[in-house]
Amino acid sequence: CLVYITFQGAGAIAGAGLLKIIVPYSYVGTLGVIAPGEGVSSLEALGAEIIINFLLLFVTVGM
Repeated sequence: CLVYITFQGAGAIAGAGLLKIIVPYSYVGTLGVIAPGEGVSSLEALGAEIIINFLLLFVTVGM
């Protein structure tokens, strides 16, 4: 159990370090922000979200 926790921590630190190396500095402030892309209004994003969630639930619950 201790070995598992140690390796999980080491993997998290390695992943964070790799992400810091790979991601350009211009993305650092907005990394992980959930917002519509350029040219997409909030209403369009909401509509797409509703349709995609309906399809996902239709497939998973309907089967």
